[in-house]
Amino acid sequence: MDVIDKQLVQLLEKDATQSSKVLAAKLDVSAATVRRRTANLVKNNVIRLVAVVDPEKAGFPFAAVLSLDVELEYLDSAIQHLDRRPEVRWLCTSTGRSNVVAVTQFASPDELADFTKGELARVKGVKHLETAIILKREKAHYVLGVF
Repeated sequence: MDVIDKQLVQLLEKDATQSSKVLAAKLDVSAATVRRRTANLVKNNVIRLVAVVDPEKAGFPFAAVLSLDVELEYLDSAIQHLDRRPEVRWLCTSTGRSNVVAVTQFASPDELADFTKGELARVKGVKHLETAIILKREKAHYVLGVF
């Protein structure tokens, strides 16, 4: 990716509905260049153009970060289990005190409590759970990776 591709990605992250003409003016290139570069970024799996839901406006204003310490022999099955849950909006394995981190969305604190007592109790190998309630979103991007 060159400088123009990086700038294009940044503009698309803010608003992917911008026309090629508008993007071209911001990048000082032609609209055809924007269309070609966008198509290449999509084709090469650098970006995906998707709809991103605002959880608060969709009725899920309560967010929490769940940090789980899972026994290594159960790590893959724990990830698969959590991946199937619609409450889990972002999921990764990590290093440090916890080897699984999940960002979750709920309609209420009661739903989080039910999830941790019910759903997480069914995940084999969980040795420890730490829950951090998200008080206020200061910045949020749809992130699959960072460059």
